[in-house]
Amino acid sequence: MSTVLQALRIMAAYFISVTIWSLFNIHGFALNLRQAGGQTAAQWRGLRRGVAYDESFAVQLPFHGRWKVVNGGVDQQTSHSWGLISQRYAYDFVIVDEATPV
Repeated sequence: MSTVLQALRIMAAYFISVTIWSLFNIHGFALNLRQAGGQTAAQWRGLRRGVAYDESFAVQLPFHGRWKVVNGGVDQQTSHSWGLISQRYAYDFVIVDEATPV
């Protein structure tokens, strides 16, 4: 599948899901509009550059100690927000201490 078709398919699926969800959650409607704007901007940049998204990145976590990832991943099967480009590689962390099982 070409990069342009892949990007358009992702955009269409996103906008359909956001529209359906917004019908049942009026309080999230404004948030969805802002996210849709960011999603569109991210997809447009990808189309202009010829890629749907760039998987390379460097990260430094803003905390120290022992933490556990409870949600998140680098592929569609492990990510809980794969349909949102801006949250595609999001991770949810929980601190791990002596009282928390790993």
